Amino acid sequence: MAVITVTILYSPRAWQRKVHDSDVRFRVVVCHRRSGKTVLAINELIRAAFRKTGRYAYIAPSYKMAKGIAWDLFKKYVPWDLVEKANESELSVRFKNGSLLELYGSENEQTLRGREFHGVVFDEYAQQGHNVFTEIILPTLATTMGWVMWIGTPQGRNQFWEIYDKAYARKGWGRFMLRASESGLISAEELAIQQANMDEAEYLQEFECAFDVPVKGAVFKAEWQRLKE
Repeated sequence: MAVITVTILYSPRAWQRKVHDSDVRFRVVVCHRRSGKTVLAINELIRAAFRKTGRYAYIAPSYKMAKGIAWDLFKKYVPWDLVEKANESELSVRFKNGSLLELYGSENEQTLRGREFHGVVFDEYAQQGHNVFTEIILPTLATTMGWVMWIGTPQGRNQFWEIYDKAYARKGWGRFMLRASESGLISAEELAIQQANMDEAEYLQEFECAFDVPVKGAVFKAEWQRLKE
């Protein structure tokens, strides 16, 4: 099959390019709010769909979130001259080369069974059940040798932290972290406003990608933070 070169309206930032250029099969991407992580994920799916004909999925915590967060971005970045059919009611796009891109919500995990995926993105993975990957998605990749990308912002030491923590020592895995204080994507003035109007733990979690923050509402959260440090 001839290789198709596609030009799309996407110019990756330096940190996005680093993730795109990684050749590992499993990528865990932890980013601060408003960093462009969903744009990264969508364009990775589009690129993959033209590199290898197959079935690709974007999975959000809910179908409503998939539609609200990602569908408009898909419509913005998809090269429409190479689209055979788009179905907005089913949130899917089929390209002329045979590849299929679909949006799902993991709250109805049964809709993901029986598929054969070549690439999958989990968005806001901290809000999803880990079994969706291990029990449903991973087995579908056995015959395609497909890849997976997890993206999101921390919400404590849950399944997202576990998969990020373990990625460091696993062969074929890579992990990436982008903190607002290091990315330069949000001005120092705006970060100061955000910090002044947020609880310290909220700010550290949402903008500094801290997994180790006290549970919101905890009585001794300040003492807990000092003990951790």
